[in-house]
Amino acid sequence: MGAARKVATQLLEASEQRQDRIASILGHRALGATLFGLGEFTAAREQLVQLLALDSPQARLSFVPLPYDPCVSGRAWLALTLSVLGYPEQAFAESNEALAQAGRLGHHNTMSIVVGLRCSLGQFLRDHDDVAKHAQDLRALAVEQGFAYWAGLGTYFRGWAQARAGELTEGIGEMRRGLAACQTTGAQAYVPYNLALLADMCRAAGDTNEARKLLDEALIQLSRTDARYCEAELLCIDGELRVATSGQDQNAAEISFRRAIEIAHQQQAKLVELRAAICLAQLWAARRKRRQARDLLVPIYEWFTEGSTTAQLVVAKKLIDALA
Repeated sequence: MGAARKVATQLLEASEQRQDRIASILGHRALGATLFGLGEFTAAREQLVQLLALDSPQARLSFVPLPYDPCVSGRAWLALTLSVLGYPEQAFAESNEALAQAGRLGHHNTMSIVVGLRCSLGQFLRDHDDVAKHAQDLRALAVEQGFAYWAGLGTYFRGWAQARAGELTEGIGEMRRGLAACQTTGAQAYVPYNLALLADMCRAAGDTNEARKLLDEALIQLSRTDARYCEAELLCIDGELRVATSGQDQNAAEISFRRAIEIAHQQQAKLVELRAAICLAQLWAARRKRRQARDLLVPIYEWFTEGSTTAQLVVAKKLIDALA
């Protein structure tokens, strides 16, 4: 990710010197997606907004030889970024527009990118019905076109949706098959997060030993990269697993939750910060620290101005009311 950032920055600098609109579009698209991977979500949003401001019918005539449409796929990246920053309604609106544009374009690889990012968006917002629909669409398109990575990702997200809907054994099996298919292509950038989500489903199924093994591998892989976009989420899963494993490891769980809150706050990832705060508040409530739990949760919950029906916001509101 660090190397990609340097190259994308060089591309933008060259585009400014040469007044090259297409190079500028490609630079903003590359830098926006890379900054997301680095966990610099506000900077990523800025780059992606600048990208869309440069979109025009004239510019699109030059996209023909590219492997994907940078503006349509960039809009899908913007949608995912907005969800992390705490704007779920805006995120779904941008994603829906990207899906509509990709449909009109009729370009299979661009559609795969957009639908794949929609699966990520739905997963992040804990909407398993939305994920199930788009994962099936992604897999069908990818199998038809022979896109190995997208077919694997579609299988993986279909499994996650199954597991979240209660079909844990079948869902975990699909997640494993999908992740293995993705890895045969050599893809690595998002493997830590995928491993962590699999670990989370194993925890839900009661297999804490396998969950610990998978999460430890995810944390090791994360430590080897500069892709920090999922670091806070991995710490939340780590804390939840520590609570589930013995019930006696609550101090270590609290450390993980506190660190997750700190990282998410630094990244301005408000929805991740809310999730981590929910985890810590639940732990404190179990320890009869009800006032501390509510005082932690209320300010973060009240920051949000949209998305009250989003899963994490619903959970937070119920917990706040229960702690009153």
